[in-house]
Amino acid sequence: MFTMQRLDASEIVRQEKVHKLLEHVSQYCSNKKALNIGAAAFTTTLNILSNVIFSRDLSQYDSVSSQGFKDAVCGLMELSGNPNISDFFPILKPFDLQGFLRRSNVYGKKLLSIFDMIIDERIQERSSSSYDGDHSSKSRDLLDLLLDLSMKDESEISPNDMR
Repeated sequence: MFTMQRLDASEIVRQEKVHKLLEHVSQYCSNKKALNIGAAAFTTTLNILSNVIFSRDLSQYDSVSSQGFKDAVCGLMELSGNPNISDFFPILKPFDLQGFLRRSNVYGKKLLSIFDMIIDERIQERSSSSYDGDHSSKSRDLLDLLLDLSMKDESEISPNDMR
């Protein structure tokens, strides 16, 4: 998936996403509005990765519809960056004093439900079209490769593994 040919093929997508970022920044500049550059860069990076994996954007600039996904990813990143007292005192781990386990489960379930929806949509697309495993009309992404592997008889990849 990450061979030089695949990375070269995704160059157009990366350029398109950076161009959208520049347009977004330019629009804010022309309107003389403050811009959260960190959030804009996060959206761009997320969309580059999601296009390689799913061939679709998972986030939009200034969009409420994609806010749930962004919140879940940001929440998990924040949790992973904060010190957990249980790491220093393992005997306290079962008590989850800071609520890390509970909050990470909430964020994780949100992300997994989004991934499940995307996987189910792709499976529906494949079953409704005459999918021959070639996808010559569009570039194949990581999800296509995983679905192809899971369809093989000797495959050990389950839907849970794909998630």
